[in-house]
Amino acid sequence: MSILPLHSSSTPNAAQEPDRWPAFESFVREQYAGLCAYAYRYVSAREAAEEVVQDVLLRVWLRRNQMEQIELLPYVYRSIAHAAISRMRTDRAIRTRNARLQLEVAETQEPACAAGGNGFRSSMSGEPSSFWRGNT
Repeated sequence: MSILPLHSSSTPNAAQEPDRWPAFESFVREQYAGLCAYAYRYVSAREAAEEVVQDVLLRVWLRRNQMEQIELLPYVYRSIAHAAISRMRTDRAIRTRNARLQLEVAETQEPACAAGGNGFRSSMSGEPSSFWRGNT
């Protein structure tokens, strides 16, 4: 299926717009499950796959006037692959950053706590009443 039914060669106007939507909607209804399955191969999460597919389909619809004589299905599959790979890279970068931040937090904690937890625990080893009176 080409994108040609979504775009006419003349300048688009309000009267032509409704004609393109049914063709695009039909394409989406026919291809959505397969597109999601394809995206799932990359991102391994159903919600993430659906988000990738929806983002790509939205971009295709928004850019329909700029696309001429493009085979729609291969273009969408290629776009989904690129978007899914980009999402995986972003997710990996976020996980790496979070792990690095957790490591930095662990390193900046009180040395006694990191060395075995002797700092706070040893001050609390007395009876509770002596702790509250300030007699440690």
